[in-house]
Formats: sequence, C-alpha cells, structure tokens
Amino acid sequence: MVSDILITAAIGGTVGAVVTAAASLFQTHLQQQSENIRWHAEFYLERKVESLMDLHAALEHAKLIYIEKGLKIGYGTVTKEDVDEVISVWQRFEQKLNQASVFLTNDQQQILSETLDKFHEANPIFNQAYEERNMAPSDFARREILDKYREGSEVLKEEINGPIKEFSN
Repeated sequence: MVSDILITAAIGGTVGAVVTAAASLFQTHLQQQSENIRWHAEFYLERKVESLMDLHAALEHAKLIYIEKGLKIGYGTVTKEDVDEVISVWQRFEQKLNQASVFLTNDQQQILSETLDKFHEANPIFNQAYEERNMAPSDFARREILDKYREGSEVLKEEINGPIKEFSN
C-alpha cells in the first residue's frame, strides 16, 4: 500500500516534470521564433531605410547640381564638364531609384519616376546651352524641377520616417 502510494507519487511527479519540461521547451521555441522574426524585420527595415536614404541623397544632390548649373545657362558659361556632371547626377538618381523601387508602392514609384523624368527633360537644355551659349535663363525649367523635387522628397521623407516611427514604438 505504501509502495503503491510511492509509485503513484513518483509517476505523478515524473509526468508533471515531463509536462513542465515540454511546456518550457515550447515556450522557448516560441520565443526563439519571435526573436527570429524580429531579427528579419529589423534586417529588412534597415535595408529599406538605407536604400531610401541613398535615394533621397541622390535626389538632393541632383537638385543642387541642376539648380547650380541651371544658373550658368543665362550667363552662357555652361561647360562640357557641367553637362557631363548633370548627366552623371541624373544617372545616379536613376540607379538609386531602380534599387529602391522594391520598397516603394506604385504611387510612390510613379511620383519619383515623374521627378526623375523632369530632371531628364532638362538634360538637353544643358547640352544646348553648352553648344549655343546664348540661351535665356527662362529656357531652364527651374520651377518645374523644384516642384517635382519637393513631391519626390516628401514621398521619401514619409516612407523613411513612417517605419522608423512605427519601429520605435
């Protein structure tokens, strides 16, 4: 009788220990899975923000160069180096947009593509200013470029800051 009680207690203790160990293993597995998901989310969020910040930097640089070189049009002082720099800056912006496009919605992609196109439309004006040296400053679409720049910049700021705010909460 005493041995039956001891056997029952031993079996109950063993079953309890097994159940507790299984529950602990399951909880550990869930925590590891959650940490793994979080790590992947952080990894891709970091890539996204980095890519969008590179795109934003390329957009900012393009604006500065186009406006700076655009001022030279009215003075007839556009050089071949200016034309090459404008085209190089546009190509860098295009490259960064292509790289970041996987992180953009269709609407965001459309706005930034229109921004890229507006810069591209100015490229022949620089080439013409270099070749002819007698263009009026009004031939350069400074206002339109700045308007498209602002639209594109706003899209990027919202897309960069949104995940950062969400992630920090």
